[in-house]
Amino acid sequence: MRGAGAPEHFRAYLDLTRRQGVATSHGGIHMYQRLLTTRKTRRSEAGFTLIELLIVIVILGILSAIVVFSVRGITDTGDKAACKANLAAADTAVEAWYAKNGSNPVDLAAVVPAFLKSDPSAATVDAKIRVGYSIVAGVGTVTGGSSC
Repeated sequence: MRGAGAPEHFRAYLDLTRRQGVATSHGGIHMYQRLLTTRKTRRSEAGFTLIELLIVIVILGILSAIVVFSVRGITDTGDKAACKANLAAADTAVEAWYAKNGSNPVDLAAVVPAFLKSDPSAATVDAKIRVGYSIVAGVGTVTGGSSC
């Protein structure tokens, strides 16, 4: 039989063409087999290899690490700016209190309603940007948090 090496559905096609009287050449079988091998090779080349996927994952990991460390630096810079702003505001409020009352305030909470919107030494403020106040020998001193 001419189509002995061909798959079952192609053999059925050959039998049908013989019954209908259509001449088929031996090249038809070779053409079909070539088509099948081409499909098989395309299937194996269709996706990415494991090495390619691993390289992409490593590159994405490196880029994400760079982004995380750069954002971390930005937040540290923001904490430093907030601490300096709290320190300057508290210092100005203590000076204004002294100018108005002639003495230093007992603590920063005393200057809140008149000279500050909120107490920068309160426990609700992050410890890195919290401002402290102390009176030593009659002199009021405003100190910054760990970010200042």
